[in-house]
Amino acid sequence: LRPTERLDAALSLAHMRSAFDSYENPTGAAASNYVGAPLPFVPEFTAGLHLGYAIPVPNGGEVRLRGDVRYETESYSTITPTREQTRFPEQTYVDAGVSYTTPDRRWTLSLSAKNLLDEDYELPISGAWAPAQGLYGVGYSAPRTVILRLRYDL
Repeated sequence: LRPTERLDAALSLAHMRSAFDSYENPTGAAASNYVGAPLPFVPEFTAGLHLGYAIPVPNGGEVRLRGDVRYETESYSTITPTREQTRFPEQTYVDAGVSYTTPDRRWTLSLSAKNLLDEDYELPISGAWAPAQGLYGVGYSAPRTVILRLRYDL
């Protein structure tokens, strides 16, 4: 969507309902019948917003500012979502950047930051846990990352 010549915007919303319609249960045990259980790594809701703004500069080049927000509700890393240790928390990330493109459009210098607010989410590692021993493996979301890039287009 381009509300003005200089402003571009995008909005995404998704609602997903996932579940096993059938499940081949090799043990036959009722406790391992996952029909109706949600699929792993599928949040029920996701949303995203992007805004970008172009600023022409007197030499004919362009400065571009952009910002993005991404959100997703909780999901699970396994097909047994009743275990708190397999739950991914709801997550929100903010990214931002600025770039300069030369008048001939060949060179672009950009500076961007991912996870600008440095949100720190504890994320389960699928298969890295042994409940009988009380051991659970976790990872963490990527920290704030700043990227400086110089690009040349032929």
